[in-house]
Amino acid sequence: MTDDGVFSYSEVGIREQRRLMKHQSLKTHSPFIRGDIMLNLIKKYKGLILYLVFGVLTTLVNIGAYWLFAHPLGLGTLASNVLAWLLSVLFAFFTNKLIVFESRGNGFGRFMWEILTFFGARALTGLLDTAIMVVFVDMLHLNDIAVKIASNIIVIILNYIVSKFVIFAKKKRGSGDD
Repeated sequence: MTDDGVFSYSEVGIREQRRLMKHQSLKTHSPFIRGDIMLNLIKKYKGLILYLVFGVLTTLVNIGAYWLFAHPLGLGTLASNVLAWLLSVLFAFFTNKLIVFESRGNGFGRFMWEILTFFGARALTGLLDTAIMVVFVDMLHLNDIAVKIASNIIVIILNYIVSKFVIFAKKKRGSGDD
């Protein structure tokens, strides 16, 4: 203990220190408190953080696959975009289901609901992505990779909203679906 009655970090355990800090002026200066705030923020926004991480990875799969099909393989914009969409949606479904929204179990019926609504929603945003690509690349002759990146930002936002609130929405207890 120092002369002013404050315990040092090495003199007490972390739990004891937190208890003591409630009564001391060190609250805002403690790395433990700032660490707790950061952990709480990560826990609170875990789903969104994971969605953003896997959204970026899905986007990289989509853009990388598009580039591979369009440039080295020489396929047209439409064919390249559709193939890139298929690969990225498969990747996104399993990462969203298992990691982001942690949707496990619940039987075959729930799995079919998730996969069909996921692919249905992604088909709609895939059509939007394709329309954007055809209009801005084939008709307006803008840079295909720049347009692809911009299109993916729009698609990611729409996909998150549908995934969180429709496809992988947590069932409320007592709803009769248990």
